[in-house]
Amino acid sequence: MRYVGQGHEIAVPLPARPRVAADVPTIRAAYDAEYTRFYDRPVPGSDVEVMSYAVTVATLPPPSAGAAAPAVPYRAEPARTQTVRDTATGVVADWAIYERQGLRPGACFAGPAIVVEAETSTLVGPGWSGQITAEGYIELVRGIA
Repeated sequence: MRYVGQGHEIAVPLPARPRVAADVPTIRAAYDAEYTRFYDRPVPGSDVEVMSYAVTVATLPPPSAGAAAPAVPYRAEPARTQTVRDTATGVVADWAIYERQGLRPGACFAGPAIVVEAETSTLVGPGWSGQITAEGYIELVRGIA
């Protein structure tokens, strides 16, 4: 909200319920209180305008059916290899490249490796291993599985 003609807005919290015309004086008082908190006094006689609303929406998740059954482990096959310089050690070596969409729950792989997907890549350094969990997450563990 802001005074008409001003170039900045002040967030004013409102109760989570539908608004009615009778709320206008209460909303105006809330704005004046917030303005006073920032600038020590309101501006009497100035009109106030609402510039935007921010709404938080939440839903309750459905009841859980319990933990997913453990995935049956299998050794994943890399799609290819790529020469990579390990930034931690400076060592240049061939790293296995795994396509994320091809890894089903239970897929296991050892570093050095890179799991590639459209939005990101996961680096699995030497001495680390990874497995795709039953929920589809990549779980990384120090040590070879």
